[in-house]
Amino acid sequence: MPDDYEVRTVSGDVVDEGGLSAPGRATWPGAGPDPGWPPEGGRIEVRTFDLRSPALPGGIAVWVGAILLGLGVYLVLSATFPAVAAAGSAVVAAGGAALLALGLSRRRGSWAVYVGAIVLAGGLAGLGQAVGLLPGGGWTTLAIGVALLGLGAWRAGRGAGGRTLVVVGGVLAVVGGVQVAGSVIPGFPTLSQLVVPILLVGIGALVLWRALRGR
Repeated sequence: MPDDYEVRTVSGDVVDEGGLSAPGRATWPGAGPDPGWPPEGGRIEVRTFDLRSPALPGGIAVWVGAILLGLGVYLVLSATFPAVAAAGSAVVAAGGAALLALGLSRRRGSWAVYVGAIVLAGGLAGLGQAVGLLPGGGWTTLAIGVALLGLGAWRAGRGAGGRTLVVVGGVLAVVGGVQVAGSVIPGFPTLSQLVVPILLVGIGALVLWRALRGR
């Protein structure tokens, strides 16, 4: 694709006995002469459009480095000062809520609903942990899992499926729920202690189902 191209259009009122003649017609360079073009009373205007995206100042490496530097500084400050973590989580939650509202109001595409719901859930979980309302760990995983379940239900309500979102959200919700329970309830088995039993139950149920189905 060339970096730029020309569009030739007719400007002015070009009217014949049948009314407006050839409104908005365009010719491309190299297409050859067009007899009778432009019609009488019009004139050709040539406009050039540049298709090249403006280069990022300093290159993309500068922006990636700046983002990583800012993220690192934020993580260090949030680990040292709880107020910074709470403020950052609140900003993240607010951004997610704004995206979700824009997506639901159809001012943006459906991507805003997905991203907004996930970011909002993660931000709220981080804010709850930062202010001490959610003790222990696993809350972010649980919140994102619940958000995905909600997105799956939203898609199903629109007749667009959502089975994958429900499956992934269910797995994350279970994993996060086990982590939360293990960190909050004394004596509750940890996730690593439950992995093998869960796998055995799942494999056993699958084998039993296939065996009974084959009869």
